[in-house]
Amino acid sequence: MSRLFFAALPDEGTRARLLALIAEPLRRKGRESRRDEVRRESGRAVGREGGSLVPVPIENYHLTLAFVGAATPAQLEAVRAIGASLRGRPCEVRLEALEWWRRAGVLALAARLCPPELAQIHARLRDALGRAGFARDLETFRPHVTVARKVTQAPVLPRVLELTWPVREVALLDSDTSGKTSRYTVLDTWPLLDEPAMR
Repeated sequence: MSRLFFAALPDEGTRARLLALIAEPLRRKGRESRRDEVRRESGRAVGREGGSLVPVPIENYHLTLAFVGAATPAQLEAVRAIGASLRGRPCEVRLEALEWWRRAGVLALAARLCPPELAQIHARLRDALGRAGFARDLETFRPHVTVARKVTQAPVLPRVLELTWPVREVALLDSDTSGKTSRYTVLDTWPLLDEPAMR
């Protein structure tokens, strides 16, 4: 059974800029983790342990727009129909806050403000999925890209960090979380067209 979600995927230029932007904070955190491991192994470490993290593979970068969840083959066709009928205006998302989300254990580059065009796309997908019988996501929508998982301690974060992410199409992805890292398969993509919205 598939576990599906709608997302915006980065173009190659955005993917490369994102990798360059977060490479140093991740390297710094990795060096801190390795130093802490050496100290613990040598018996010199006392008190609070250092953190660790697992970087997200660059091919997995995405902005989740709406989570669908498990779907049967018949439901998959209904989800595809929702994507095909989606209408919305292309926009750009400004990601400028690299944050540690403790409960989820992730490091995310997030937007402080959500463009109204993207908020509308999220709302249309959420409402259409609800009408199709899927559970509605009631959490506040905040655009973000997860760049590291299993982050056990807050890293020292840079004060200035900014990336502009163009959103020109919406993709439907299938996630496989059975391995050590999640694997995503793109099932379909649809360009954003500024036309009458789905009802």
